[in-house]
Amino acid sequence: MILDARKGFRGKVFDLNTGQEVRGVIWLDTEKGELEAYAIGPDNKPVATMVDGLLYFRRYTAKGRFRVTVGSDSQRPPRVVMGASNCARCHSTLTLPGDDLCPGCRADQQWPGQGRMRVERVINPLLDRKCHRKGCSRLAEWSVCDEVGVTPACVRGVTRIFGRLFVNPLYDRGATVGRRFYCSKHWQPPRLLDARGDRMEDIEVSVRPQW
Repeated sequence: MILDARKGFRGKVFDLNTGQEVRGVIWLDTEKGELEAYAIGPDNKPVATMVDGLLYFRRYTAKGRFRVTVGSDSQRPPRVVMGASNCARCHSTLTLPGDDLCPGCRADQQWPGQGRMRVERVINPLLDRKCHRKGCSRLAEWSVCDEVGVTPACVRGVTRIFGRLFVNPLYDRGATVGRRFYCSKHWQPPRLLDARGDRMEDIEVSVRPQW
C-alpha cells in the first residue's frame, strides 16, 4: 500500500533500524519498504535551494523497515528489540532480537541435529552442485544466501544519514543461515527468514541473472 501525504495521508513514520521518526515524508510504500521525503535541516525545516529564481526543496529516497502510526500511537516511537550481547552457547555477537542465542544455536535447540537454519561453510560452491529446482539436473551457476535478522548494531557517536544527524544510530544486521544453488533458468531471489526459519519476504537485488 502506498501512503501519500499529497493525497491526504497524515501520520508519523518511524525507522525501525534507528527508532527515530522520519520527518518530511512525501510517500511511503509499505510493501516494498521504500519512501521519499524532504531533507530536513538543523532548523527543522525542509532544505531548499534557489535555482533561476525558483525554490526547489531537496528530496531523497530510502529503503528499509518502517512503521506508520496514526492518532495517539503517533506519539510513541516503536521500541527496538535487542538481544544479548553474545550468544550464551557459542558467544557469537549475532544474537536473535529478544534472545540470548544466535540463529544457529537456536535452530540446533529447536531441531537437534537437523536445524532448518543451519549455517553452511561452502568450498567452491558452484563446482558439481546441482540446481535445487525439483526435476532439474543442470549444474548450478548461481548461489543464493538466506538471511535471518539479528540484533541491530549500535554505532556510538553522531552519524549523518541522508543529510540527517543521528545520535548512536542502530544499523540493521543479518546472518546467513542457508545457501541455495540454481541454474540461470530457475534462479530464485534470496530470502529473509524469521527465527523459526519460515520465509518472511524475498530480498530484492539490483543484479539478476540474465538469460
